[in-house]
Amino acid sequence: MSVWHSRPVFFVENVARSLAFYTDRLGFVEEDRYAENDTVLVAQVRREDCALLLNCQQPDKTGRGRMFVSLDPAPLAELRAEW
Repeated sequence: MSVWHSRPVFFVENVARSLAFYTDRLGFVEEDRYAENDTVLVAQVRREDCALLLNCQQPDKTGRGRMFVSLDPAPLAELRAEW
């Protein structure tokens, strides 16, 4: 069984403020967060099947996004063999 995990990453100025917007206004639920010195740097929110990562660690990318894709080792080997 192939296991792929993918999430859109939204680069934001302030993750805590973005968390409040997604949870309080859009109905998402916070699933995870990473913080240093009481500052949230990365968080994941979910609403049904839609999961998003919020990241403020690259301020030059604020307002942009990317797709994060993670493959378990076995599916990655299968994909490499296919390509």
